[in-house]
Amino acid sequence: MFIKSIKRAMMSAVAVGLIGTLGFNAVPALADEYPKKPIRVIVGMSAGGGTDSVARAVASFIHEEIGMPGVVINKTGAASMIGLKFVMGQKADGYTLFFQTGATGMVQWLRGKSPANPYKDLKIIGVIGTLKAALCVPSDSPFKTAVDVVEAARKNPGKLRWGHPGRGSTHSLAGFVFHKENNIKAKDVPTRGGSRARGLLVSKQVDYGFIGVHLLTGFESKIRCLGITTTERDGIIKSVPTFKEQGLKYKDVTTPLMLLTRKEIDDAKYKKLVDALQALSKKKGFKRFVKKAGLAVKHSPPDVALANYKKLCRDVKEVVDEIFKPKKPKTCPK
Repeated sequence: MFIKSIKRAMMSAVAVGLIGTLGFNAVPALADEYPKKPIRVIVGMSAGGGTDSVARAVASFIHEEIGMPGVVINKTGAASMIGLKFVMGQKADGYTLFFQTGATGMVQWLRGKSPANPYKDLKIIGVIGTLKAALCVPSDSPFKTAVDVVEAARKNPGKLRWGHPGRGSTHSLAGFVFHKENNIKAKDVPTRGGSRARGLLVSKQVDYGFIGVHLLTGFESKIRCLGITTTERDGIIKSVPTFKEQGLKYKDVTTPLMLLTRKEIDDAKYKKLVDALQALSKKKGFKRFVKKAGLAVKHSPPDVALANYKKLCRDVKEVVDEIFKPKKPKTCPK
């Protein structure tokens, strides 16, 4: 019995020593873990729009992958450039991320209005979806098709009013391109964000507008969408015909929904965020959450997203230069 007691005591001492050693070594390991606090997700558009809705979905679910929640902070104005300026003024420690419609950021850079070069100063964590622009009207509008709008604008040049989420936004670009392609003129009415642009339609302050087609969701009794600026109908809202189906000229102006970070971020933190967004895109709960906003999840990893983003720049640069006439035109990356 005595010998057994000695053995038990020795084993306990060894165990205590191991626990003490492990506990001592675990402290610095825990101190180095990322993240140790909630992550801010800066959104340059107002609450309620497509960009904001998907950003909130990411913020709501990302804790399942990284152990800490995301908190959306809206910093609106200048087609999301105020939000980007704020991000560029923060530490590149992985605790302040930027969620943006990629085409908006690229257009503002081409115009010389961006506080950062999206291709050199930022790193793409991933693309999680796309926004598609549509021509929409108030529910009681006399316009039944996009062709009706074009014909009315041609008969009354400069008299009709059309709304959009702000000059330099993707949907404003889609609208300007549509007007140019179909040789029509109308008075544009900018606002801040997609939900406010939709509000212009609901309150009948404009004759028509270019907003994300997903914004029709929940407002079917208030507005009608007459045409979409893509080669195919939307995968969620399939009732809206394309301009191509109606025999109208158009350019496919869609935008990736991107989660971004400062380029100086630590590689380990960056990889954790990249892996988290990819895993998030496969979760059924996340997909259902995004679908409620009328959108579909479509993930692209950083390398694919960057290649597509460069192509988007080359595709729309000529149009942006013609519409906005920047003093110092940019060169798109190859």
